[in-house]
Amino acid sequence: MSETADALAASALVLAILAALFSVWMPEIAIALDAEPSNDSSNNGPLKTRLTQILWTRLVPLFIAALATVAILSPRSLAIARSPWTCTPWEKCRYDDVQALMLLTVVLLILLCGALMVQISAVLSKRAKL
Repeated sequence: MSETADALAASALVLAILAALFSVWMPEIAIALDAEPSNDSSNNGPLKTRLTQILWTRLVPLFIAALATVAILSPRSLAIARSPWTCTPWEKCRYDDVQALMLLTVVLLILLCGALMVQISAVLSKRAKL
């Protein structure tokens, strides 16, 4: 197996784990975001506590893990993305599906980071209104 294929296998596994955790925790996050706050702000303590727990035990750790994975894979991904433009006619310039899948994995991780940023923003916004 090539070095790129090994990296792809590892990054795909990390992406699968992060996506699974995001999917499992999403209903809990949605319930907390959909909860109606009390008209009496002194009764919103449990909801505010729940939103804080979701933020620090679910969303932020997932975001950090996804962002760290993107950072780890960025140098290799940038080199792969640049390769079609740096290939010279005397080199064997050919399509490499493993490298293409590596780029797709990084793009999906970036999209996961974006989705997590939206969720973090929604939790912080709701928490600030309480």
